[in-house]
Formats: sequence, C-alpha cells, structure tokens
Amino acid sequence: MVPYFIWSNYDIPADYSIKNSIGDNVISTNYLGSLVLKYADLPLSTYDNFLLAQREQLPVFNIAGYMTTDGNWYEHWVENDFSTLEKKYQAVQYYALFDKRKNMSYFQ
Repeated sequence: MVPYFIWSNYDIPADYSIKNSIGDNVISTNYLGSLVLKYADLPLSTYDNFLLAQREQLPVFNIAGYMTTDGNWYEHWVENDFSTLEKKYQAVQYYALFDKRKNMSYFQ
C-alpha cells in the first residue's frame, strides 16, 4: 500500500471515498485517473464511468487479485460472487488494449 492524496484548490466531495474494513481509503492505480477527472469536474468517457462504477464494488484490482469493499481479498482464478465483475473488467481491458476496430468514443 502507498499513501496518496489528490490536491485541489477547492473542497472535494467526500462521497467518493471507499473505505475498507479497517477504515483505510483504498484505490488501485487503474481507477485513479478517472477519479481525478471526476473531482476536477471534467468530462468522463464511457470507460471512465465504467471504472468508477466498478470501483464501487472492487476498489482494488491488481495483478495479485482484487479487494471488495468489505476488505476481503480474492485471487483471480477463484470463482465467487464477484467473478462476473472481474470477467467484465478483463474483457473491457482487453478491448481497450488490443482491439484494432474499437470505437474510440468509449475512451474519449
């Protein structure tokens, strides 16, 4: 874990904080850019909105696995109630990285 902060010259609403079971505000780097755009009140792409919605249920998602809002960690290969969300995220990531025919409006 690495501490972080988002600097602003005005008050940032606290409703975006997602705390884990031990009270830490947690986020993984894949969500950070979308969160900064949201705080800056800049336009969000469909992709950004997808990431922010995903973060509400899986606030940490990395190579080791993912953490749910209750603070539980899951490995990627273990089937559970969050497997559908994980697979959807993986499909979107694959599409964003490798599909040559992708519709760029989702990412602008």
